[in-house]
Order: sequence, then C-alpha cells, then structure tokens
Amino acid sequence: MIKNFCRENQLLSRVYLPARELAWRLWSACRGRQIWKAHGCPDRFIHFFGGGIGDDLMCSVLCRELKRRGAKRVIMISRRRELFVDNPDVDEVIAPDEQMLACLSHLPGKLTVPVYHKKGHNDGAYDTPEEHILVLMCRIAGISGEVELRPVFHLSEDEKNSGIHAPLQIAVQSEGTNFPTKNWYPARFQEVIDAFRKEVTFVQIGGKDDHLLHGVIDQRGNSFRETASILHNSHLFLGLVGFFMHLARSVECPSAIIYGGREAPWQGGYSCNENIVNAPHCSPCWHAHRCDYDMQCMDQIKIPQVIAAVQKLLDRPRDHLPVDKVTI
Repeated sequence: MIKNFCRENQLLSRVYLPARELAWRLWSACRGRQIWKAHGCPDRFIHFFGGGIGDDLMCSVLCRELKRRGAKRVIMISRRRELFVDNPDVDEVIAPDEQMLACLSHLPGKLTVPVYHKKGHNDGAYDTPEEHILVLMCRIAGISGEVELRPVFHLSEDEKNSGIHAPLQIAVQSEGTNFPTKNWYPARFQEVIDAFRKEVTFVQIGGKDDHLLHGVIDQRGNSFRETASILHNSHLFLGLVGFFMHLARSVECPSAIIYGGREAPWQGGYSCNENIVNAPHCSPCWHAHRCDYDMQCMDQIKIPQVIAAVQKLLDRPRDHLPVDKVTI
C-alpha cells in the first residue's frame, strides 16, 4: 500500500523510485562482492547468456587468453560442466543463477557475457557479425593482442583410447542443429557415405533423435566426452555448422563442413577445414528458421562437392591442425 502510494504521488515518486533503484544497486553490489569472495576472488566470471553448447565451448578461448594475460583465477558459469573437465584455464565451473548473475553484473569488470549478436529479431534472424565471432567475444572480454581462434577440450588418456571403432573412421552427423537453416539433407549424407563405405567406417554422432543413416556405427546420443573421444580418433568429421564443428576443432579433428549460405566460414569457422559454401545474393543472412528463397543455398550444394571435400581430407595426413591467429 505504501509502495503504491509513493508511486502514484508525483512528488514522492521523484524521490521514491530513484532511491529504490539506488538501494537495489547497492544491495546487488554487496551481494555480488559476497559471491565473488566466496569463489576465491576470481579475476573473471564468464557466462554466455542463453547460448548453445558450442557457445559455451568457444568460451574456452576466452579462458585461455585471459590466463595467458595473467589472470590467476577464471570461473566459467555454465550448466555444461563436462566441457571443461581437466581444463587448466578454468578454475571452477558453477551453474548459472539469475539472481547471482544480476549481482555479479554490478561488480565492474568481473562478469563477462560474450554474446556476439548485437540484436535478435522477431523472425529468428540475428545481426550479421562483421568479424569472426571469437574475435568479437574476445573484444567483449577486453582481450587485446594476438589470440588463437581455437577452442580446447581436454581428454584423459583412457578417454582418448575409448573412441576407436575402426582403423580408419569418419565421424558423421546427419542433422540435428537447432536452426533448420543450417541443415543439409540426410539422404545426401547417405549418398556420400555410400561412396566411401568400402574403404572407410562411418561413426554417426549427434542427438539420439537425429535421422539414422545406413551402414554406420550408431553412436548418437552419446555424452559430450564420449563424442569428443570419437572425434579425437576419427580421420575427419563430416557435418554441419554448430557444436560438433567446434568440438572437432578442439580435439584436432579436421572437418568437412557444409555451410550453405546462412553464415560464412570467416564469421565462425576454421581455415584448417574443408568449408563447403554457397553464397547467393542473400548470404550471409543469419536467419535461424525462416528462408525466403527455399533454402537454395543448401539445395545447390551437390553430393560430388561434398565427396571431393571428404576425399581431400582423406588424402591429407592426420596431424596437428594449423591455428588461425588474429591480432585484436
């Protein structure tokens, strides 16, 4: 009742509302400092608000670059703890909490939210990044100088040995990204598999509800760490833009990535991969769901192009991948 009276009275509201806002900010700052001290006074908390699995994994780049610049304690705020097991650049992983994040936001320079989209639109489109998204994430974190555009994922020796299914294996994804505009066609993936089936064993990774391809070893629905082990032991990964592309790069597995035209490799990919791109006039659109051109960018990518990309990687020795470096 008192609160409503203060709001409705024009004179009192001029004092009440700013005072209430100030009190809330002071309380949040005090609570944020308590949280900060409770976690060992870290140099930085990192949280990708509302991001996907791949976004969380890409945050490993920020953790590494901050540590290289002298940060002694970096905490990742994420529900995907297994992405950061044994990562020396991540001192602790804690689950996000709305109130905790609000309080930490009032500690200057302590919470980094490296969301690389300036704006999302009602039709499912995002503003098109003008630089590689890892560069944008580093800028938000205040990182300058030379940075390596390479996420990292640490496997134990036992895990490295557990993902071997054949002497020569290719990890393959049929579909399963959250954005339909990133998907190619399972039937076309099948034809690529059929072209190499006599010489290569294909291991299918992805979600348990992804379209099951024929003639593969079915490893859909595995954990992140089990999937990383398969990629670590595969000669290459054949798939789409998304988490598995970043996971493959993090364990030194080269990839043949079907980009289409939603986004360009220079905006989020890796030059060590064979990136299969079709860039019509509307590309890169960064639409998540809607396409006004019947997905021509994906439809015009034909099976022989993908077969050629896979063959090129098969002919290349499986070795450490060159690292993209950028000076910010």
